[in-house]
Amino acid sequence: MNEINPARQPVVRITDTGEAMADSRDVAAYFGKRHCDVLTALRNLNCSAEFRERNFASFKNKDLAGESTSHVLMTKDGFMFLVLGFTGGRAATFKERYIAQFNAMEAELRHRSADPMRALADPAALRSLLLTYSEKVIALEGEVAELRPQADALDRIAQSDGSLCITDAAKTLQVRPKDLFT
Repeated sequence: MNEINPARQPVVRITDTGEAMADSRDVAAYFGKRHCDVLTALRNLNCSAEFRERNFASFKNKDLAGESTSHVLMTKDGFMFLVLGFTGGRAATFKERYIAQFNAMEAELRHRSADPMRALADPAALRSLLLTYSEKVIALEGEVAELRPQADALDRIAQSDGSLCITDAAKTLQVRPKDLFT
């Protein structure tokens, strides 16, 4: 399997708007493909028009000979959509490394969520936890206030001596006797 040469990593440029973009010419060089084949692959991508508009920008430049050449700038999402369809040794190595990095990221996220002390050391995470628990406390206090009259009535019945007739039960519950049957 071909090894990826780190010196030939796709060049990412930061645009005037601060967005990281990869150039189709650099992608072709990195994966050992002809640039015209990369442009064909870009034209043949089976993606929505919205995705294409958000993630790909076509340009025409004059080369050193004065001829017009096309190239495409793409976002990270556009780049991934394109290269995950590539085949060959370099593409396979790239996909394996991408999967390995994704798995490492997933393991790190699981490790972070499994260690509560890390959350307590992070002010943003601590604030989020406190807000969540504060909301839960407020909701539970509302439920307690709503159930308080019923709990008081049940306490009065539990503390009564002996059996109660309907009238005494209604008095203890502070309701009318006929309300006990509705």
